[in-house]
Amino acid sequence: MYKCFFVLLALATACNDLKRSEEEFPVKTTSDWITYEGRVPVTDKQNLYMEIAMLPGNAGEGYYQLDEFLETPTDVSKIGSFKGVYSSFSTPSGELEIHFQNSSYPEGITYRYPSLDGKRIREQEYRVRDLVLRKEGDDKLIAVDNANQPISLDERHNLSKRTSHLFTIEGKFAHVGDSSVFYETNTKQVWPLSRQGAYELATRQYYQLSDVKNEGIYLKGVGFSVREVDERGHRKEALVIKSIIAMTSSPISE
Repeated sequence: MYKCFFVLLALATACNDLKRSEEEFPVKTTSDWITYEGRVPVTDKQNLYMEIAMLPGNAGEGYYQLDEFLETPTDVSKIGSFKGVYSSFSTPSGELEIHFQNSSYPEGITYRYPSLDGKRIREQEYRVRDLVLRKEGDDKLIAVDNANQPISLDERHNLSKRTSHLFTIEGKFAHVGDSSVFYETNTKQVWPLSRQGAYELATRQYYQLSDVKNEGIYLKGVGFSVREVDERGHRKEALVIKSIIAMTSSPISE
């Protein structure tokens, strides 16, 4: 009871500091829904993967469709699906928050995280309130916890805006140094790879299959493009491997 009371008190206090925003987000350039997706770590072995489509309406408001999946080291399972209205709010520090109405879970999702001194593991029930995401530029949404603090700022986490529709990718994957590239044979385009999606899985499989340094390994999957900022601060288009259909050192010719 006390735990629920303090969560509700924190939420009420946070909401009192917010003001309705009329900023259009995301900026609607076509009649299509605009999709963001990515994963948020909730424990050291579990991630919450979100796919959220947004259709801007009136200033600061719009419609959303949200699907969520729980990722473990051995499984991915869909745990929720929501539809409704979202609203935008500005915080006292000038940040923009997106609140997705009627998107909470009665029991929440366990979120474990280290204390500031790193000596203890704290725990809270994440998603017992409606989902709140914080805008970071035009292409990123940051998940915040019950205290409105970012859960992670790691580039592998949080949600990125799709800058393309989903499409089938097929070509050569190579891990070089601390980064990877993908030569897409159908478009003959060399893509820098985002660390989101199935990147870690592709990297692990790459080292199981490759025999020669910098060898290109055949990969077929589903992907989409995003905008990211490189180490020099330049914006670039990167490829996200959403899922892997096949990965082998000796593909069979059709």
